Amino acid sequence: MTFRHIECVLMIAESGSISLAAERLLTSQPYLSGMLSALEKELGYPIFERHTKGISLTREGEAFIQSALLIQREWNKIYAMHHQDDSLQIASYFSTFVMNSFLKFQHDYPGKGADFIEEMGNMEVLDAVASHRYKCGIIFHAVDKNSKFTDLAGRKNLRLFTLCKSFRMCAIMSKSHPLAGKDSITMDEFRAHPIVFYDDESSMIYLLDHLKVPRDGSYLSVTNRGRFIDALNSGYYHSCIFSPGAEEHPMYNVIPIRDADYRIEINYVSHKDRQLNEREKRFRDYLHTSLN
Repeated sequence: MTFRHIECVLMIAESGSISLAAERLLTSQPYLSGMLSALEKELGYPIFERHTKGISLTREGEAFIQSALLIQREWNKIYAMHHQDDSLQIASYFSTFVMNSFLKFQHDYPGKGADFIEEMGNMEVLDAVASHRYKCGIIFHAVDKNSKFTDLAGRKNLRLFTLCKSFRMCAIMSKSHPLAGKDSITMDEFRAHPIVFYDDESSMIYLLDHLKVPRDGSYLSVTNRGRFIDALNSGYYHSCIFSPGAEEHPMYNVIPIRDADYRIEINYVSHKDRQLNEREKRFRDYLHTSLN
């Protein structure tokens, strides 16, 4: 059981519905149902009773919720104890552009504290900033999901600042990949070859549902950028990328997908209960300027 499981169960209890909770969490109902079933199996008791008109807490479930609320409050208190420095503590979606920008900014504008950045999925970024484990975050999401992410951020007491929107989708691959060297490709060509993507809820929903990637095992999900790069270097897998200047990548072939209708927005995430320090504002503005 992880803290993410606790937050999901709390959202289900608050929503009174697995499908509504899935919508609020920006995940799929089957994924959330499967996670809940696995958790109940691990615990050895049911948290919810399923009915035709919804769900209700079991006796054990009521005790679970009370303990979960205590854990959530204490978790938030632990990570609210910030040092008074101007360090950057960033949680970011997997992105070469963000990582390179962070390193360049850190070199050009050194601070008084220890800077660090960690890459993770979009939902993990929101959770990390909401629980004060990180001061700020950066997420990538579909432009048409803006209202949902804004609503979800509001529920977690977060604010979103739009860094940029509407980057087009390109395919990225090693120079030995069968598609390498083409000026552009179609979505059919993109789907016809094995794809690697990050094991993130929003990425899985996007690739499997929106892009209609075949659910036949011809894709690979990974948990960090090192494994992502290893998969690309194999020459067998390729993926998609949204970044400024992506077509000029020095190590890989980046090819526009002519008929891709998917556009993304990048947001800077911070907690409503704390103000950005001057260096955090400068980094946010640095990213905004670089992306526009």
